[in-house]
Amino acid sequence: MEEAGPFEELHLESPGGERLLALINGDRGLLLYARHVGDPGFVSLNPEFSGWPDDLVAFRLNNGQVDSYPGEHVISAVLVREAIEYFKRTRRPPTFVTWLNDSGDGKEITDAV
Repeated sequence: MEEAGPFEELHLESPGGERLLALINGDRGLLLYARHVGDPGFVSLNPEFSGWPDDLVAFRLNNGQVDSYPGEHVISAVLVREAIEYFKRTRRPPTFVTWLNDSGDGKEITDAV
């Protein structure tokens, strides 16, 4: 049996249509949360990031495409996995993750659903 590579892409959806996308590259990961189809939503934010603004981390999608995201949005894969389990249990975005609202509507993750 082949060993799994470092890349994973996971999609979760609640009955209400909220979606959580998790991307993993080894010990690093990224989360995207959308409240509905077409919502720019929220992206994970690493408050401890101290790299350069143009530092990018690559993630391979299930279709083979490679997307790069700013390092400031990359968190530990352990935290990503905890967030996945939380969303599976509660169908709500995890409040223990720091989020950046990409939609520009000023809402916080606590009132996103």
